[in-house]
Amino acid sequence: MEEKIKELFEFLEKNRQYNKQVQEGFIKSCIAIKDLSPEQKVLNLLYGVVNTQSQPKMNAIGEFFKKMYHKDSNLASYEGFLKTLKNEPESSDSLFELMKSQNGWGSKTAALFVKTIYLIHNDTTYKDYVFWENSLPKNLQLKLPVDAVITHIFKDNFLNQGCKLDFDGINEFFSKNHTKNPDFIIWDELWFWGFITQQTIDNSRKSCEFNENKFLCLPYVDKDIDKIKPLAIKFYGMIKPITNE
Repeated sequence: MEEKIKELFEFLEKNRQYNKQVQEGFIKSCIAIKDLSPEQKVLNLLYGVVNTQSQPKMNAIGEFFKKMYHKDSNLASYEGFLKTLKNEPESSDSLFELMKSQNGWGSKTAALFVKTIYLIHNDTTYKDYVFWENSLPKNLQLKLPVDAVITHIFKDNFLNQGCKLDFDGINEFFSKNHTKNPDFIIWDELWFWGFITQQTIDNSRKSCEFNENKFLCLPYVDKDIDKIKPLAIKFYGMIKPITNE
């Protein structure tokens, strides 16, 4: 099992350029707009991330944004944003925990938002888009944004390790030997490769060598199928369930 984890990690680390195009395209579509204030950048990212939900709960999300637009809100600094999120002065100082507790949010979208904030403030690709400069803690708590794609990979490959098939269980599994933030950023690559190597048949999610149509539907990434297909097939070979062999 340790060898399989190592092989997967090395593959994800070596082939980050494709998902990075997706991440970069998403971030820039939200904030690479001339003369946006820090507050507007935060709001754009919040809208972008929360709308990745398959079935967003508009009433709850509306209540969340009512708080963001309140006259006492402060989105211009990291500390101000944390204070805006808090319901009680002595509640958690963890951005992930605070986001997870907000109306209309949840573990996956909270983790995705925190990961996006981390990328903007730690990846030199986005140095021109930083909006909380010199105020973001370097030990920002990252979690893997576990969704149906990653859950399917986990179910087929790691379920016999005694971990629960949910957000907390999967994050606990990957944190055992990979606890540093850069490692969690790399494990997030599972989503990209899982997305293009899965298909739905009779309402059931299945792994496959390469789903060309899903790949073509991904925004921002170069559509060089001759390059991506062999890599997708290699990834599938590492994660395909034994029953498919």
